[in-house]
Amino acid sequence: AAKWVLSPARSAHVKGYAIDVHPQAMATWLQGHGAAYGICRTYDNEWWHFEYLATSTCPPRQPTAAG
Repeated sequence: AAKWVLSPARSAHVKGYAIDVHPQAMATWLQGHGAAYGICRTYDNEWWHFEYLATSTCPPRQPTAAG
């Protein structure tokens, strides 16, 4: 499973810093506007996954959660 998801010890969801957004239109909006709120899409392969990073400039996305 580590190929696809992070363990609970490493998951930003468990820590309260990540959300999965649906429908895709909302995720598209958040990707374009989320940095203003410190919320960034963090993985290329997960259009629905966003994390609170407390930054107004999102860092480059990682290919997957596995790195």
